[in-house]
Amino acid sequence: IVISFISHKLLSIQFNKIRSLRKRQTILQIMTLLFGIYASYSLGANNVANVVGPFVGKGMLNTPQALLIGGSVMAFGSLMSSKKVIYSVGKNITSMEPFDASIAVFAESTTLFVYSLLGIPTSSVQSSIGSTIGVGFVKGLKTMNFKGISRMITGWIITPFLTALISIVIYIFLKAIV
Repeated sequence: IVISFISHKLLSIQFNKIRSLRKRQTILQIMTLLFGIYASYSLGANNVANVVGPFVGKGMLNTPQALLIGGSVMAFGSLMSSKKVIYSVGKNITSMEPFDASIAVFAESTTLFVYSLLGIPTSSVQSSIGSTIGVGFVKGLKTMNFKGISRMITGWIITPFLTALISIVIYIFLKAIV
């Protein structure tokens, strides 16, 4: 939230000085491309490690195998199943212009990149939502959908417990049949 808020405030000062619509559009296209590349890198650095780390830790895969399998499957998953999440992040938090969206992606990516450098697994979803909320704070509280945000936060609270429960059930089931 903080990185997004500060980045938006600082970069919008320079961006708003540009009067030419053509130059603004060109800058937005460049920002979208560069921040999209940065986001892909940061997400890969964070999420693939989160997913395949346990397999490497147990010696089931070596690092290159884990990265290849993890990256490939994550790319396939994003192509097949991310439509609803894209809509939730893009529409259910705050209304955003292209500049706002670029700043949110930049802030999310920076957060994930820093945590990856520190070797600390973190939630890309929380980074994404937090950066979008930061943009919402800049735009004003009236632009924010607190009902949508509260549903997401509820999901963050429920998810670890539900995941633990599912893991326990699967473990007990597999122990019983093996």
